[in-house]
Amino acid sequence: MKIRKILCLLAMCLLISFTGQSKNIVDYFLDMPLTLMPTLESSYRVELVENYQQLQRDTLQNRFGTTVKLLKLDTLNQNIAVRSTSSSRFEMQVFEHQNDTLIGIINTVCAPICSSYIKFYDTDWNEVKVDFPKFSYKSWLKYSLSDEEKETVEKIVKVSFIEYAFNSNENVVNVKNNSLDFLGEEDILKVADFLTSAPLKVPFEKVQKMNTFHKKRTNSVSLSPN
Repeated sequence: MKIRKILCLLAMCLLISFTGQSKNIVDYFLDMPLTLMPTLESSYRVELVENYQQLQRDTLQNRFGTTVKLLKLDTLNQNIAVRSTSSSRFEMQVFEHQNDTLIGIINTVCAPICSSYIKFYDTDWNEVKVDFPKFSYKSWLKYSLSDEEKETVEKIVKVSFIEYAFNSNENVVNVKNNSLDFLGEEDILKVADFLTSAPLKVPFEKVQKMNTFHKKRTNSVSLSPN
């Protein structure tokens, strides 16, 4: 009888310990609404993660017959990256923001030039509006340019292709300008000297939450302009 009481007490302690644990990147990845990753239902996400953790297999076929690959699973830095199709990539990053947990999601499509959009959610999957910088190719213009040189760039570069990626080691969002990939070689030579090439970085702590936002749990995903 005494042993049974001890075992029951141990079981209760384990249960309390387990339920008291906060969610991690895997929990959020499995729990997120299907609208945020329509090509991979929750059951497939479970299989993908379990295969990776237990069998060291990083690929599977989704219900459409498309190969999905787990590119990265970092439970320490709360980051996951998945190649959802041959031309698209999904990334999720969990981080603390103003004493709240935020979930950042990046979707990138390469068709063939890579372009991304980024959104943020709370732990109940309500979209959270943040003061994230707006980027275009102009974000890479050199400060020393004359008005004439700026005008030259504007005449040649018509469309911005901006690619985002979470860097969980540095706690920044890397921002890359792919706009020149849309140009021919002759036009690239005309504007290459007027633009910097290094990726820009947005620290997580610089992403400021905006208070005026009342959008409820997401039901659809729309492409945000760069």
